[in-house]
Amino acid sequence: MARITTKRYVGKTKPWAHQQKGLDLIRGQAAFALLMEMRTGKTPMTIEALEAINQWPVLLVVPNTTKFVWQQEFAEWAPNVATFVLHGTAAQRRKILAEAEVARDAGLGVAVVTNWESLRSSTRLAGYGSIKLSDKEKEEQMLNEFDWQVVVGDEAHRAVDPKSKQSRGLKHLAHGAPRRILLTGTPVRNDAADLYTLWNIVAPEEAPEGRTKWLAR
Repeated sequence: MARITTKRYVGKTKPWAHQQKGLDLIRGQAAFALLMEMRTGKTPMTIEALEAINQWPVLLVVPNTTKFVWQQEFAEWAPNVATFVLHGTAAQRRKILAEAEVARDAGLGVAVVTNWESLRSSTRLAGYGSIKLSDKEKEEQMLNEFDWQVVVGDEAHRAVDPKSKQSRGLKHLAHGAPRRILLTGTPVRNDAADLYTLWNIVAPEEAPEGRTKWLAR
């Protein structure tokens, strides 16, 4: 497969064939799961695709240890995008989101990076099965104040438990966005049931509620 030209490619080097394929697929799909092994270039591939899609703001949910790594990668591969990392107390995170809002209103491409654990308290949660939401879980939280155009879940195997709060937090955010992207090199850790939650998040029309029925297809 031909690599895209230097004129079209905004990064420092041209992509390898598998990265070009990933770029084309992400750009061409409203919902996509990039299931590739570690060190195959998922991060720069995703950033390049996001810049090409050019739909902002973008929310990235990533492991806590890689939040600032993503910010560094954006600085390298998409330096024109204003990237904000949510960290610190709730008040500090709200202040960072306010700064992101100013950048968005100024017409900049905005990417906001948060960690998986924050979803338990920073967003409204989606329901699942017979789980009843508390009044607090039904309330809109700080992450729901943005009109996210793309939601990205990195190391998305962290969402395989459909009952967990972080899985249901990502689900609520993702289903409210026009575009959804999941990244992981290990989509199946136990059995095929692991795939259900990921598919229900990224493409709910293909994996509607009911893991048992989905597995029996």
